[in-house]
Amino acid sequence: MRVHCSNASPKTIIFLIALLFMLPANAQILEVVGMEPALRDNTAWNPETCRKTENGRYCPVVKVRINQADCVFEGNMIGEPEFKTNEYWVYMNPGAYHLAVKLPGHDFLDVIFRDHMDDAKLKERCTYILNLRRTDLKLRRAKLNKGFHTFVGASYQLMGFSGPELNFGLSFGPVYAEATLGIGTNTMDNIAIYKTSNGATTLHEAYNYKAKRSLGFKVGYMADFDYLLVTPYLGFNSYVIKGESLLAGAATTDFEELKPSAFIAGVRLSFPIGKLVQVNVTPQFCFDLGKDDYYKVVCNGACDMESWSKGFQLAGGIQLRF
Repeated sequence: MRVHCSNASPKTIIFLIALLFMLPANAQILEVVGMEPALRDNTAWNPETCRKTENGRYCPVVKVRINQADCVFEGNMIGEPEFKTNEYWVYMNPGAYHLAVKLPGHDFLDVIFRDHMDDAKLKERCTYILNLRRTDLKLRRAKLNKGFHTFVGASYQLMGFSGPELNFGLSFGPVYAEATLGIGTNTMDNIAIYKTSNGATTLHEAYNYKAKRSLGFKVGYMADFDYLLVTPYLGFNSYVIKGESLLAGAATTDFEELKPSAFIAGVRLSFPIGKLVQVNVTPQFCFDLGKDDYYKVVCNGACDMESWSKGFQLAGGIQLRF
């Protein structure tokens, strides 16, 4: 038995161009550069600069260094903060553990002292330096490789088993698992099957083949680099390829449905947009795991159906995360 392919449809690669316009303009956030006790600063106990609580205790002073005169503060404060050229002097009750800072057009930044220095609470008669800065950042979000998250998305497979694909994923910490369902768009026309018997070669069958669907499962490790999520993964894909007979009156045979499978290894590059959306680019490589004898005959002929389930593949898409 041998295969002859004629008038095969040219291979088309469709590029996704509607994703980039979704990228937001830079936003500005307020963040902590550092916080430390000022051991040689006597502001908190100098009679000319100190403040005391109602019961006579000296107030610790947090010197918030930022060059802007319209900051708003919230916390366990004593009196109003004083602006001193490039810094605010914020007098607080001994034992205070946080200070919220707000600039016009920004959300409140809640500074938890133990996150930035050894002292979890402010001490009486002590002065502290808190350095803040405004930073241009496209994203302000929690790390996605911590806690539990759900991912739902759609992509388009550009190379290999081409077509739209739906995906549903779960992550716990950095461990990521995903199930996929793809709808194939590949076609291969006029595949003729010839049979040789007693020295004579005759046309045995002829098909138009179409990629129908793929089912997959993958497990990976997700690394979060703020602007980029990198998720290397391993998994398994199974494919269904359907053949339509071109011979009038041909009987239905098992040859009309092919079911190859593949082991996959790849990496997903995800670009987060805001708190809910990420754009994915996913290169992967498929290794042949199994295919029926008839599919081997077809793939060994003069056509490229084997590339539908084997070799390099590339996808792009969008995911929502919750």
